[in-house]
Amino acid sequence: MKRAIIIICIAGMLPLEGCGWPVHSREVEQLQLIQTLGCDVRGDGVTVSASSGPQPGGGEGVRLAAGGESIPAAIRNLQHWSAREELFFSHVRYAVLGEDAARRGAGPLLDYFERSTQTPMNLPLLVVRGGTARELVTASEDPDYEATVLLASLQRDTERMGTAHCFSVLDVARRLSRSGAALCCAVAAREPGGNVPSAGEGALPVVEAGYAVLREGRLAGFLNADESLGTDLLLGLAGAARYVLPRDEGTVTVELRSAEAALTPRWDPDTGIVLDAELQVRAGVIHSDGADPGADGVLPELEQALARAVQLQAEAALEASRTLEADFLELAALTERKAGGLPRGARAAGGFPPLTWQVRVQASVERSYDVYGAVPIAGEEAAP
Repeated sequence: MKRAIIIICIAGMLPLEGCGWPVHSREVEQLQLIQTLGCDVRGDGVTVSASSGPQPGGGEGVRLAAGGESIPAAIRNLQHWSAREELFFSHVRYAVLGEDAARRGAGPLLDYFERSTQTPMNLPLLVVRGGTARELVTASEDPDYEATVLLASLQRDTERMGTAHCFSVLDVARRLSRSGAALCCAVAAREPGGNVPSAGEGALPVVEAGYAVLREGRLAGFLNADESLGTDLLLGLAGAARYVLPRDEGTVTVELRSAEAALTPRWDPDTGIVLDAELQVRAGVIHSDGADPGADGVLPELEQALARAVQLQAEAALEASRTLEADFLELAALTERKAGGLPRGARAAGGFPPLTWQVRVQASVERSYDVYGAVPIAGEEAAP
């Protein structure tokens, strides 16, 4: 009996199947953790770019680029230029696609992430507008303007402001499968010039540049700022977006507190999909330049101006979807669910049915952060 207990205790001390002993610090130091991965076209092959981002313990990062006949071949060639024993891709946080590569098709990059046993799929897929992934990922020599650091900051800002949502690799793959169209956050590398005097030599700040629209896996075009925000409003992804509303005596800046959209499509045999979109937005005043939000009749006028601005943005997004023949709002699938299916032959060339719409917006504006009893800067007596 004692012998059996001893055997059980020894077995319990052995590592479980599928688990290994802890990796020694020396082994960890030989790994180069890659956090941003970029892809560009290169003749009949591809160029893959990699940046390690900030390293644990403050170690120096690395930026590499290599070509190959395929993405796995280029990644294998990256290893030849690495000073560490092994490049480690399980910690990749961002995937970046150059514009030319996106026009040729995002399929190879999506296929790599779907088949890879190392890289995750819940990371943002970004498209470089007017540039290459290599330029964005490897060009900057300033550690404060390293690609991973910049993209992390950009992701936080865009999702807070609602200017563009950073859809993941998995989101893109699923949307392409469902509707044949998908959105990717578009980014652009810019010379700092006088905007960032503290930027070091070679620094390339990264800015959000709307949405890239993929149709059947290939880049069909880009959405501008209004079209992108209109898309977010219709998808329920708008954050704290800001609107500068003009007044005769100046301007008033408001910030969205909430935004909801109700989309009700129906099928019309003569006109195709008819979309009834109702949006409700609530905003607060955050700045006034020459205009008094507290004056009689001003808030209703601000609400009308905000409703009109939101309506124009939503309609711009719908027009872009129709012009690009890309159902990135997935209206066909929504119509099928609401109407019980589309008639045979309803989808036009490119898989997008004809589309018309009516957008209605209800807006409310609050006098946020008003200061009562303050001394007027114009010299009038302060209100009691």
